[in-house]
Amino acid sequence: MSVTDALLAFTFAAALPPVIGQGEKTVVPPGWR
Repeated sequence: MSVTDALLAFTFAAALPPVIGQGEKTVVPPGWR
């Protein structure tokens, strides 16, 4: 996982708190990588 991926994941998780509870690694919107 690159630094950019980490930042994207952090930003995405911050934008969608509910995803954290389900595991941001498993539950991601279609097309988001």
